[in-house]
Order: sequence, then structure tokens, then C-alpha cells
Amino acid sequence: MTDGKRDMAEKLVEAIRIDPCSFYRNHWNTKERFETLPVVRREHFVATPLTGRTYREEKGLVKIVKNGPAPFLVQWGLSDLSKEIYGTACNRPMVLLSDPHEALEKALWFYERNTLPLIGESNNLPIAAFAAHKYGIDAIVSDEDILFPFVTFFGKECDVKGVQLTLIGSGFSVERLQVARNLFQNMRLVLALPETGAFAESCPGLLGKGEYAYHPDENSVIEIIGGRLVITKLPFLITPIIRYDTALEAETAVSTEACLCNKELFILKHT
Repeated sequence: MTDGKRDMAEKLVEAIRIDPCSFYRNHWNTKERFETLPVVRREHFVATPLTGRTYREEKGLVKIVKNGPAPFLVQWGLSDLSKEIYGTACNRPMVLLSDPHEALEKALWFYERNTLPLIGESNNLPIAAFAAHKYGIDAIVSDEDILFPFVTFFGKECDVKGVQLTLIGSGFSVERLQVARNLFQNMRLVLALPETGAFAESCPGLLGKGEYAYHPDENSVIEIIGGRLVITKLPFLITPIIRYDTALEAETAVSTEACLCNKELFILKHT
């Protein structure tokens, strides 16, 4: 963690401590310094209603997080979403995700940038491919479960090499990524969870070499505790994420000559 991020994390903790909402304050008890705070886990969110984890009021999106044994709600404000790294500069993006809650969220990200996205119909990929062709998409935001079935249809109409691809997920299959690299000339990987938002992006230099390692984004602190990825989102979110144990297995990576980014670097153990 850089000194700048550590300072931001400490300021976030100070603000959370004096907020009327007591979710984190009760969990932390007497712990003060950021790096001594106990981690928070999914079960803490499941056990606490959304109103008990809400620290600001703002228009935005409430969605159901279903990536586990028990669902729970999380709220994102429009200003929260605007700080995420869900897409790239483009003119005609398509958002095609397996989860409609996630698709709506990523579409709002583009709306906040005055860009009108096409939201693909995940249950009817031939129609989604037809609409993407007619809309003249130049970028796709997708996940690997739905991307490759979609490309089977879309590739019949268009050459996908000129389309920018942003793949979003909590991890990726190396075999599928190799296929994607052959299909798309411009590809990026964004690590994200529904409850945390995006927290890291693939190193472009290493990705070009077929190596999959990640840099934390500017709004996230990444810690590896007991071999597991722990995330803090530095902005004061409506539903803050502070030392959240993702249960994802990770380890610090030693940068190679292909990485010229001069940033922290980590890898997921299962990719």
C-alpha cells in the first residue's frame, strides 16, 4: 500500500467512526488504526439489513448480491459508480452480462459519462448479436460465461478484432482468456465483485505476453491476509467496503520486465 492510499484509508476510518451508522464501529470495537481493524466478511453483510449498513443518502441503484449461499442487498450511488473502472472511452458500447443487476449497473456507469450503451439480452443471444451489429458497437463489457456464446453469433456478422473488450469477473479461466486474446486485439480484465465493485485491472504489459497479473485500481487498497484477498474501497461509499475478505486466494507477484507500470502487482492463485 502506498503512503497516499494509507492516508486515505485512515481518513476513511475516521469518517466512518463518527458517522451515525454503527455497522463498522460495532465490528471494530476499540481497534483504531486501519491495519489493525478486523476484516469484515460476507456473513456480516448477510446478517445486517441494508439500512444498518447505509452511510449516505443518494440516488442510485440497490441490487441483490447472489454470488453465495445467502443473498443480500448493496446500494451504489451514481457518484460511487462514476469512480469505477467498468469501461473504456468509446462511442457505442454494449453491456452484456449474465446477471441483469450487474448489466444495469454497468450501463449506469456509461450513462454517467454521457454515453448511451446497448444492453444485450442475455437470454436471446442471436437477437443481442443482431442488435449489436445494427448499433455498430465498438466496445463490449461482458463476463466470460456469456461472452463466448455471444461471439459465436456476433462473429457471423462482424469482425470482433476491432471491438474493445472489457471482461469483468472475480477470476478468469486461462483457457478462455487465450481464446479471447486471439479474438480481440484490445482486451482488458477487471476484477470485481458485486458487493465491492471493481478493485483491480490486468497489467497491460503482462497481458500482452499472455500473463495474468493485476494492479489495484486507484480507489482500492488490496491486502493479502492468510493467502486471501482483502479489499478496501477508499471512497466513502453509500455502503462502504473496508477490509472486506473476498475469500479469493491470491499472492503478491514479482513484476517481470514486461511490467513497466511501477505499481503493486498480485496474481490470483486459481488462474
